[in-house]
Formats: sequence, structure tokens, C-alpha cells
Amino acid sequence: MLTSAMGALVLRDAPGDAAPLAEQAPAILRDRRLWILSAGSTLYVATQVSLTGFVVLFLHDQRGLSMGEAAAVLAAAQAIAITLRIGAGRWSDRAHARIGPLRRLGFAITAAVALSAALVSAPLVVLVPSLVVAAALAMSWNGLAFTAAAELAGRARSGTALGFQQTSLSIAGTVAPIAFAAVVDAASWRTGFAVAAVLPLGGAAALAEAQRVAARDDAAVRALTRLDELYAIGSTRAGYSAEENAAHELAARWMREAGLDVGRDDAGNLFGRRGAARLWSGSHLDTVPNGGRFDGALGVVAAIEAAGRLRDTELGVVAFRAEETGAMGSRRLAELPDAFVEVHIEQGPVLERLGEPLGIVTGIAGQARGTVTFEGRAAHAGTTPIEERADALVEAAKFVLHVRESARHDGLATVGALEVVPGATNVVPERVTVSVDARAPTADGLEKLIESIAFEPSWRQDPIVMGGPPLEALRAVLPGAPELVSGAGHDAMVLAAAGVPTAMLFVRSLNGGASHSPDELSSAEDIALAVDALTEALALVEANRLSALPEHERP
Repeated sequence: MLTSAMGALVLRDAPGDAAPLAEQAPAILRDRRLWILSAGSTLYVATQVSLTGFVVLFLHDQRGLSMGEAAAVLAAAQAIAITLRIGAGRWSDRAHARIGPLRRLGFAITAAVALSAALVSAPLVVLVPSLVVAAALAMSWNGLAFTAAAELAGRARSGTALGFQQTSLSIAGTVAPIAFAAVVDAASWRTGFAVAAVLPLGGAAALAEAQRVAARDDAAVRALTRLDELYAIGSTRAGYSAEENAAHELAARWMREAGLDVGRDDAGNLFGRRGAARLWSGSHLDTVPNGGRFDGALGVVAAIEAAGRLRDTELGVVAFRAEETGAMGSRRLAELPDAFVEVHIEQGPVLERLGEPLGIVTGIAGQARGTVTFEGRAAHAGTTPIEERADALVEAAKFVLHVRESARHDGLATVGALEVVPGATNVVPERVTVSVDARAPTADGLEKLIESIAFEPSWRQDPIVMGGPPLEALRAVLPGAPELVSGAGHDAMVLAAAGVPTAMLFVRSLNGGASHSPDELSSAEDIALAVDALTEALALVEANRLSALPEHERP
């Protein structure tokens, strides 16, 4: 990889801009985008060297031109190629893209070389212009390919990336002439040119994949950057606090950048809309105290990213207020959408254990909350014998263990808070109030769990089932994805309970499923997959909705 090393040393912008070569090279070699781009480019260069390396020989030996005349044909092609390279560069600058123009050049090369293959026996007055155009086009793509490689790698690693690209093309440039000559010897010049014409099509297909992978990677980087920006506001963004307000302002700016019209309702929920926006996606931006980067915020960021891709789709992105304190925003909606899809981290270890990046939520577990109070008798901690005590905390402790055992079969139950009276270190407790949180995936299971624990709920939410077009779309986009019931409540639960067809997409939580803490983590790769799946699902839901409308009602 001597060329790679030379490229890194020569083309690096400044000594401080890049990591040492030994650190850059492994990262470059792991970059799937550059491998795909290089594979596509090698097919382009194979056609280029086949034409430029053999056109003089073909015209001299097969069509009777002198060596000088044949060389003049190649020189004319090279002169035109200079103009084409400059034009291709300006075209890509105006398009703010490299790979798209590079693919279109590949199609043009295929068409021109295929025409030359068909004309190998035609009069020279027809054949020569065809060969000039074909060879010129075949030499015009290099600048775009190198620029694309540098931009994919980023400024700090552009030198290594260019060296890597050059090495790949040098290898292809060595092998391709031998292969072309073998085809000509075994078949004919027409066959050789025909094979050369097909190669850019394979290159264009590879470039399309590189473009797709690059877009996915860019989306993941952008999403993680935005999550960091939100987290920089504060790890604690309580509902309706200054911190949550700041997060909503930041999200509003991103919505505008995605081409959405921004507004708010009376509850303070933030909306980004395009058109009628009967299809929504989003989540919340508030957190628990000292929460993580991903809970809620990922759903908002992913929805904005999807909206940015679906520029021709009428949809809405929503950031609900105060989800962590009882879904205060989603419960106060003045209007409801026709469908809703929420992306959320799993907040548990199931997907990580399964080795699956994404999961489809089929329902949200029912919940029941209440308290149980135990009465005892206050007594002096130093003078009251153990056997004569009426210790309310001891009875409460037995109950905590009972709660745990009750939930071993079908559901979950938690004691998360105890209020001890009088709460002094030297007094036997006279009263203890225990909180109970019970959850089960079915209504029958929740009722049995409540009976087993033996407590009277002060608040209850029956299980919620996901369904309708959003769930069907996720299943179509992610066939074979694991399906889970969420044990946690979400804004999606509120909308589904209100009758809105709703679906949820879980993203794998790493670190053992850690959540509601700074240890929350989901990978860039999983986030990229989630954005892709959300984008496809939203497009499918909206397309199906529009197709069901009478023709005169369609936009």
C-alpha cells in the first residue's frame, strides 16, 4: 500500500488535521463505502484502459490507419476529455453531489462504447467520431471518483482515501488490458468492445450502493451529532423547564431545515408539518433526572431525518411535551393524526441478547400503580426487645419480597419507593407506605398480578395494542424482525388508546439495556437502520393512504 502512504503524506491538508497514518489506514480499510466506490471505479477504469490502450492498435491493424492517424484519434479524445472533466466537475458542484453525476457518466460511457462496438465494421467516417466520443467519455470520470473518495473519507483522512483509491485503480489498470486482449484473441474486437461497454453498468450499480451506504452513514452521524447537541443542553430536561424549551427550539430549527412548517399547540407540543400532514412521527425531548442521550430524543431526531428524505411526502413530525411526567403533551392534543409511528430505544436487553438491531412493538403492557401501608408501633431502638416490636418496616420488607415472587411468571412488579414514619435512625418504624408498580402484557395477566400482589390500584392503564397500516408497514419493511411488547409507557400508547392506528419501532439498547441513565447507548449502525426503516414505513403508509382515497381527493 505504498501509494496509500504517499497519498496520505502528500495530500493531507495540514499536519494537525489528520491522525497518524497508522491510525488512519485501518479506519479507511474498514470503510465499506470506499470499498464499494473503489469497486465501481475499477470497472470504469477497466473500460477506460481497454479503449485508450487498444484504440490505436485497432485502428492501425484492423482499419488501415497509419500509426500517426490512429494516434491523432486518441489525442482528439484526450483533448475532449479535458473539457469533459472540467464540465463534470462543475456539474457535480452545482448538484452538490459526486456519485450521482459519476453514475450518469457511467451510463453515457456504456452507451458510447456499445455504439462503437456495433460500428467496428462501419465506414471510418462513422466509426472514428464514435470512438473519439467513447474514449473521451471513458477518460472523463476520474476527477469525480477521486473527489467522491475524499469527501466520503472526510478531510482528516482524505489523503489515505485517495491513496487507497489510486492503488485499487492501478491494480485494475494492470489487469484490464490483459483481460481485454484475451477476449479479443478468443473472440473478436467487437466482442471486446461489447464487454468493455457492459462494465460501467456494474460500476454504476456499485456506486448506487456506495451512495446508499453513504447516505445511511451520514444520517447516523447527523443523528448522533444532534443527540449530542440536545444532551449538551442538559442531562436533566424536565417537562416545561427552560432546558426542555431550549431542546424544542433546537428541534424547531432542524424541522425547518428539513423543509417543514413549524408550529405549536396550546400544550406546547412542537410540530413540523408538510402539507395536510395526516401521518405523524416523533417522540419527546424531556428526560428523567440525569437521563441519557437517546430516550425520546432519538424518536424526534429520526423523524426529522426521515422527513428530510421524504421531501415530496405530506407528513408531520412532533416533539411532545413532558412525556416523563405522565405524557402531559400527548394527552392534551387538540387534534389527532390518521396514523402515528414512533421510534424509541428499547430500554431493555432483549434485542441485544437476540443480536437484532431493530424490533417491532406489537403492544404496550398494561400498568397498575398504588400504595400499601403497614402499621406498627413506634418504639425506642435501644430499649425495645426484638420479640416485642411491631416493626412496620419488617412487614413491608416481607411484602417487597412477596411482590417480587408474584411477578415471576407473567409480568413485572416493582417497589420503587418507601415512606417510613417517623424516619429516624433510633426509632422503630410505626408506619411504612410502599409504592407498587405492576405491569403485564394482557389485561387478564394484569388482573391476576394485581390479585396475587393484593393491592388496590390508584391508577390503571390497560394494555394497548399496536395495529393498522403503521404496524403493517413496519412488518413489510422489516420481515422477520423480532416482535416485542413494551413494558414502558410511551406517547404512542396515548395515541393508540385514543384510536389512532399506531406502531412503534424499537432500536437496540446496548450496555445491557441501560436506560434513564447516562449509560444509555445505541450504535450508529442501528440508528442508521432505524432511520431507513422509518423512512420506508412512512412512505408506504402515506402511499397506501393516498391510494385508498377517491381520485378527486388525492393531492
